[in-house]
Amino acid sequence: MIISGKRALVLGASRGIGRAIARMLAGQGALLILPWFDWPDSVTTLEQEFGGLE
Repeated sequence: MIISGKRALVLGASRGIGRAIARMLAGQGALLILPWFDWPDSVTTLEQEFGGLE
């Protein structure tokens, strides 16, 4: 399945399985949508790991 350039909503990307899924999708060229609610400090970490925010 080709996912390069497609959008992917990943819940729980700040840790555990969600982070592993986000890494896999980003590695295949997906544009990640990473919502956050209770972990604002993790946004900086996610930005550094997965690239810039839009």
